[in-house]
Amino acid sequence: MEFGNRLIVSCQDRTDWTIPMAVHGGAGGLRVNGVDDVKFARSVRENIPLVACWKKDIPGVQVRITPQIDMMQGLFRAGATFVAFDATQRRRLHSVASMVAAARRWSGMCVADVSTVDEGCDAWEAGADIVATTLFPVFDLEAIRRLATCGIRVMAEGNIRTPEQARQCLEAGADLVCVGSAITRPHEVTKWFLAALSKGM
Repeated sequence: MEFGNRLIVSCQDRTDWTIPMAVHGGAGGLRVNGVDDVKFARSVRENIPLVACWKKDIPGVQVRITPQIDMMQGLFRAGATFVAFDATQRRRLHSVASMVAAARRWSGMCVADVSTVDEGCDAWEAGADIVATTLFPVFDLEAIRRLATCGIRVMAEGNIRTPEQARQCLEAGADLVCVGSAITRPHEVTKWFLAALSKGM
């Protein structure tokens, strides 16, 4: 399933209103967390593409974005189009290749969340359908450009605060742009404006 357009809205806070509002606003897809929100998003619009993850802290494991294979299965069963998982080099229960293989067993697609260009290249070679810059520490157009140059299908995500930055991601080669707080968390946006207005005063 392709996305309705290139904007994916990450709705992982106050989803009772952020999911319907993102759909109403015309998002081409949603990124959601957990089985319940997958089901809720499907009830709002049955055919909207969903990138789903399942965040959980596990003792001794550094990965918290869909750390277990059975979580992936649960998300697909609930109606996820893609399942996103941490594909970094952090201590993990299952290899990136094992996570990709699990998605294939359930005829699903996966998004690899990475924090470096090398991790993105490795995840793509392991078979990920999309590589997302979710875990990069800063907004990094050069990283998007390098990933796209390698022929990787890239979803720009993380620290995208303005429509101008979103457009820059596409110009750098991203196929999709996922925006969260700048759309769904007005309290955070309020802080950004206050910080900007207070500079030099």
